[in-house]
Amino acid sequence: MPRQATPFRDRVRRCTFTLPEGDEGLIDHIRDLANRMGLDTPTRSEVVRAALKNLAWANERRFRGAFESLERVKTGRPPKRDKDSGEG
Repeated sequence: MPRQATPFRDRVRRCTFTLPEGDEGLIDHIRDLANRMGLDTPTRSEVVRAALKNLAWANERRFRGAFESLERVKTGRPPKRDKDSGEG
């Protein structure tokens, strides 16, 4: 008996990135809104992926405005705290 073809799936990649606290709140707000609309509550990853698709479909004015409205944040991990200093 021949084996059935499985649908092609993109490989997934684990990503980490830096967000201001306000953007974390926006993700939570979007998840709550989807839930109130009767949608399955999206994961944080699904919220980001939906936003990427929306941005890709945006006209030039909205696209430019989205980037011009972003708060610039310092990237990377915060420095490690010294365990012996009594902080943290």
